[in-house]
Amino acid sequence: MQLRVPSDESLPGIASYASLIWRLTTYHLKETPMRPGTALHIAIVLKLGGIAVAAALTVMEFRASSYWHRMRDRANSLCETLNYQPFPVSSRWSPLTTSGAGFYLHLIVVLMWISSLFIRFSPEP
Repeated sequence: MQLRVPSDESLPGIASYASLIWRLTTYHLKETPMRPGTALHIAIVLKLGGIAVAAALTVMEFRASSYWHRMRDRANSLCETLNYQPFPVSSRWSPLTTSGAGFYLHLIVVLMWISSLFIRFSPEP
């Protein structure tokens, strides 16, 4: 391959050589043999990343729900003091409430990611 110097040094002039730059930077990848099992390791790393993200979102959902219940309890104590009608109180663990449904949904996603570590699909020969 030959690398020609761009005729103009502007950004569009350099961008016109993008395909050539790409071929030069990825040329060594064509000659590198793929070792067996590399894709498996990459898949495991991606699955572990999925578990980490899903677990972090589950914790965030639980904490947000905790703040909401604490604010609702505080509002009900103020309602009692000011003789207002209190807000309805429901269990945070009920899957029929907004906070319970969100928490269980996140928990199911975490469990699905964990189960994906033990399930391996292999193509048929």
